[in-house]
Amino acid sequence: MVVVAAVLVGLGVWLQAQAGNARYNRALVDSGGTTEVSGQVREAVEKAFSYNFADVASTEKAANELLLGKAKCQYNAIFGPVKTLAPEQKLVVTVKAVSSGVTSLDNDRATVLLFLDQVTTRTTDNQSGGGIAMMRAGAHKADGRWKVDNMEMFGQTGDQSTELAKCN
Repeated sequence: MVVVAAVLVGLGVWLQAQAGNARYNRALVDSGGTTEVSGQVREAVEKAFSYNFADVASTEKAANELLLGKAKCQYNAIFGPVKTLAPEQKLVVTVKAVSSGVTSLDNDRATVLLFLDQVTTRTTDNQSGGGIAMMRAGAHKADGRWKVDNMEMFGQTGDQSTELAKCN
């Protein structure tokens, strides 16, 4: 009986120590925090990927302010061809996050899953097209604001994959 009690006490101490080491995911309980990070990441992605051929520079400026680190390289890999095509084809692209969810939130780090709707209009002939995309965005809170520091695109093309691989 004493041996069983000693084993149980030892197990209890070990489990308590393990619980102390467990990471706490505030996304499950902090509705204000998840609303804040979700809104700011949505805004960053929408501003960085929506553009008008007549003012691509403002889109690049927004991306420069709202993206950090690896995300800037990833953005340039994706947006590079657009800088050439947009003026040639007179494109206007609007990206809207139709849904998002915070999958992890821990102090100044978060991960947000976004479902995006993209509408492209070629103004030369007023032709429009659309598409959907899914992205996982890593975010870091810097200077009181959530900024995207990593992007994982789902369903990217082979060319995009090759360019994005250079950012690792």
